Amino acid sequence: MTDGSKYVGGWQAGKRDGQGRCMYASGDQYEGNWKDDKRHGQGTCLFADGTRFRGEWEEDAWLQSAAEPALTRVSGPGLTRALAGQTASFVIQAYDELRNKRLSGGDNFMAHLVGPAGVITHASLEDKEDGTYLVTYCCTAAGMHDLHVTIGKTAGVAPQAPSPPTPPSPQQIKIRGGEERVAESPYSVRVLPVQPVPRKCTVVGPGRTHSTTGELAEFFIEGRDQFGNRCDGDLPSQLPVTVKLSYKPFTCAVSVIPTDDGRYSCMYTPDRSGFYRLEVTSQGIHVYGSPFSVKVSEPNDTVAGKGKAHKLQQSNAVEDVCRPLIDQVKAWEGIAAAVYAVDGSMDGWDDDNKKPQSSEDKYLLAHPDVPVVDNLEDIWLVSKLQEERKAKQKEQERAQQLQQYKQVLGLARSNEHLVSSKNK
Repeated sequence: MTDGSKYVGGWQAGKRDGQGRCMYASGDQYEGNWKDDKRHGQGTCLFADGTRFRGEWEEDAWLQSAAEPALTRVSGPGLTRALAGQTASFVIQAYDELRNKRLSGGDNFMAHLVGPAGVITHASLEDKEDGTYLVTYCCTAAGMHDLHVTIGKTAGVAPQAPSPPTPPSPQQIKIRGGEERVAESPYSVRVLPVQPVPRKCTVVGPGRTHSTTGELAEFFIEGRDQFGNRCDGDLPSQLPVTVKLSYKPFTCAVSVIPTDDGRYSCMYTPDRSGFYRLEVTSQGIHVYGSPFSVKVSEPNDTVAGKGKAHKLQQSNAVEDVCRPLIDQVKAWEGIAAAVYAVDGSMDGWDDDNKKPQSSEDKYLLAHPDVPVVDNLEDIWLVSKLQEERKAKQKEQERAQQLQQYKQVLGLARSNEHLVSSKNK
């Protein structure tokens, strides 16, 4: 033929018609029914890349059915594993009911994950318009998730639904009305934690808050990533830690041993009672809550109770653990940081004396008797103070006048006495 193809089969009026086979110059082959020189009816097309399609043809176009859920295939690393906070992906390859690959898009595929405690993560789907769909998702909660891939009955790609304020139960979200499971859905996906972050790591155990002299105490450091997930694996290479327990000027040795479940086991035996300071850092960064206060008691310590002493029992220790201790050093560090943020000086409150004085401050220092009103609601007190001062000033003036009268009267009497003595 003029286009380079070769045809073997039925002809009618100089056109391909009936059953026939055509080998195209591109390497594609079609065998099936023809009508009016076009593929029409049942036929099979074998493409050059080895892909084979069987089905109904009309006016040289293949009438392909919608995607068949049971025959559709799903593949990619995102079907089994993912990292917390990182995008994972997989691909949906749609097949029709005759096991042919879909050549166009528009199928209503959807995907979501149901994680621990029923946490739901919706996936995004990108229709490649060639029968394939790229699915991506991002989970922040580590653990085992169920990945549900479904297809609806209506055409078109379903919009990504926002997470509802109150997530429904896994039974409600797994399969909605009118949806069918795709391939072997649901799939089990394990979301792994990422690199531990010191400020998210936690310290737990009774030895973190309370211990007794001469007795072994223990607490644990839990590695956690930026999303708060417990880390596992080789923790020392990811989170090297430094633990310091001190009671100035004394220190208490602490042994730090990594475990197989992403934790450090920390043990110590104090020899002095008192309030110790426990610092847990990783490369100079404190873990969450550090530094801590640790109360170390003597074995024979007693507490008064209704007139008689009671020894500290295990229940008391549990109560102390449940009631966190106040770290006074840490509290004063917070006060100092707040003061430094205000004046930018490391000299503390003494630095206030070095602040420049305004003209108003200088006047008030030179005239301490001048009333100053900080609150306008107290302005009425000024007139009252002025009246009291006037009354006091009048009393002082009267007293001075009286004193002057007394002096004049005394002088007059002395003169009379002098005159009478001379006359005698």
